[in-house]
Amino acid sequence: MIMADDTFQKLTEVFRKFPGIGPRQANRFVFFLAGLSKDNIDQLKNLLTDLTNTTFRCPDCRRLFSSQAGGHLCRLCADPARDQSHLIIVEKESDLDNLEKTGIFKGRYFVLGKLLPLFATQPEQELSLEILKKKIKKDKVKEITIALSANLDGDSTANFIKNYLIKHFTNQIKINFLGRGLSSGTELEYSDPETLKNAWENRK
Repeated sequence: MIMADDTFQKLTEVFRKFPGIGPRQANRFVFFLAGLSKDNIDQLKNLLTDLTNTTFRCPDCRRLFSSQAGGHLCRLCADPARDQSHLIIVEKESDLDNLEKTGIFKGRYFVLGKLLPLFATQPEQELSLEILKKKIKKDKVKEITIALSANLDGDSTANFIKNYLIKHFTNQIKINFLGRGLSSGTELEYSDPETLKNAWENRK
């Protein structure tokens, strides 16, 4: 199977948009797809279509989740047993999933979707902090743990959120951070469960 250069280039650019994927890896993905059978390609197309049709963003925590029934809330937000008074703020769904695997947290989540760029002009809008503020009031949140990656962007975003929360809620909410069981430069989604447990137990 030989693809036209423009098709190859367009597919390569699509894969380069994936997190952590460089040009060489993107090229390998395209060549791999080119070698698949028509049945495999058709199966992949059907799965991507299903993903598009059954993936929703939870209006409460802003997490992407899959639901065949098209449920309004994700499983975690719909669970009445979760402690809504304690909220963890994470960057992305993979961070949430990694924390859930540890079994240490039984509260609710809020997914930012991104960290603040260095020269953000409208940081509150970029981080959907107005939605966060409404959630805090609705759920009567008493404690917030800011759980972002232990790097420059994560620390900068965490400090901005802390100042935002202090400005809008003064001393109504306890604000803490994961302890430095996480090494500097560590991304939360790649941290092992034991490291996350230590960071949780040493939050401050």
